[in-house]
Amino acid sequence: MLHKLCLYYLMLFYLTFTCEKLWLGFQFKQGFRWSFDRIA
Repeated sequence: MLHKLCLYYLMLFYLTFTCEKLWLGFQFKQGFRWSFDRIA
């Protein structure tokens, strides 16, 4: 039971980490495009 709970938390942490990385990448791209549009 404890092992299953541990695995569940690990999966949750991994998913959160991946989502955060994707979100940050998206934000960075948006910001980069915005600054590029301002310069051009």
